[in-house]
Amino acid sequence: MKSNQIIHILAIILVGCLMGCNQMEYVDEPNLETSTPHAGYQPNVSRAEDYPYSLEEIILLYSRTEREGSFYYLNMTATEAVNEGIREQTFNYYNDELKKTNEVLSDLSNQEAIIEYADYKEVANKLRKDGFSTEVEELINSELIESRSGNGSFRSSGHIETMSQEFGEDFCDLPMKFSHIRFTCWSRVAPTPIYVCKTFSLGNWTVKSVLGGIGMLTQVDVAPVATCVIVGVCFATSDLHGGICNWSAVGIE
Repeated sequence: MKSNQIIHILAIILVGCLMGCNQMEYVDEPNLETSTPHAGYQPNVSRAEDYPYSLEEIILLYSRTEREGSFYYLNMTATEAVNEGIREQTFNYYNDELKKTNEVLSDLSNQEAIIEYADYKEVANKLRKDGFSTEVEELINSELIESRSGNGSFRSSGHIETMSQEFGEDFCDLPMKFSHIRFTCWSRVAPTPIYVCKTFSLGNWTVKSVLGGIGMLTQVDVAPVATCVIVGVCFATSDLHGGICNWSAVGIE
């Protein structure tokens, strides 16, 4: 075995020892032994008929969702919601989800995390225009195929899928010409998901949290502290059902 291959393997082991990818509560031990999906792998993508709300309901709810400081609230009563065609159970479900989102935002704010907030009125307009995305599964599959082939000696893209709020993890060989990791995130069910994307290099974390919407992809760019090293890549969503993420190393733009 060549010396550079040995160094590469030792570097991967070192990252596995150092990384702390964990749950949203930040308690679990790391595990970098991420398996490559088998041929014909199909991601577990929710479709519009799987959601506990209709497109029309979620558009109305998004259009009445306001942000005050770090928190979101629904600017309508249950009676107003019913009068506008929103089922009471949908109204209650969405309100409960907003409370969960605010709880996670509170935890992140206490950690002085970098948070990118969403304007849900804009999300509503996007859904009015585009509807629930019908090409997500195709997109994820095509990116997944690309991420597992043609990378030569470098591993510069990959795929993470979670089934809960736990972090999923992967690793990246990051050459000098790349400046950051781009996460393309998808949530299964939660209407106001928070994506927490992290990179780990040279003993340091870089973390960014972004709010997304259902039925659409959300991009998150995170710059690690160093290039030309093995970089740990972690993804989690506040969605209790988990989510899907493709990541790739992106060059200086």
